[in-house]
Amino acid sequence: MEPLYVMSVAAAHAAANLDELPIIFALIPIIGIRRAVGGYLIAQLIVIAAAFMVGAVAADLAAQHAHWLGLVPIALGLHALWRRLRDSTEESKPELKPVSFAFTILLFIGLSMDSFALMTAIFADSQAAFDLAALAGAFISTTAIAASGALFASVAAKVEKITTSLEAVAPFDINAVGQYVLADTATDTQTSALGH
Repeated sequence: MEPLYVMSVAAAHAAANLDELPIIFALIPIIGIRRAVGGYLIAQLIVIAAAFMVGAVAADLAAQHAHWLGLVPIALGLHALWRRLRDSTEESKPELKPVSFAFTILLFIGLSMDSFALMTAIFADSQAAFDLAALAGAFISTTAIAASGALFASVAAKVEKITTSLEAVAPFDINAVGQYVLADTATDTQTSALGH
């Protein structure tokens, strides 16, 4: 397994999921730590599994053109940057009310569509030999975010400032992943056939 590739995927996945950390913080006092963190973890498992399956199908159907999926993370990164710039003057916090565990899972699945697109592009563009490394990276990121949510829930106000600072670099990180997927690299499904 390629440690650098694992960490690159983990960093990209974390960047796409940093916006969910304040939601975990906000949900814990309302529905409890098990339901908030558990809902996030189950949602991420569903999203990563779906991205793996869709990425595998996309790689099989259009192996020579799978690298164009890199445009999706680039578009997501640009959209996140635009949204961040647009909302930089607004101080908005989500207003959350007690919700069921199923709704919590659906909430996190809905918030994870950028992760889904990102991971789908990574799985579709990479050789099958790199799938385990990509999965490991996504699971490292998921575990780190869930653990952060659980550990720092009591000091959410202080940690939220750090999270907000980290979210500032997320659009650039997601764009970098898109550019990596577009590039002709050693992890590509058909490096020589792309003819970049």
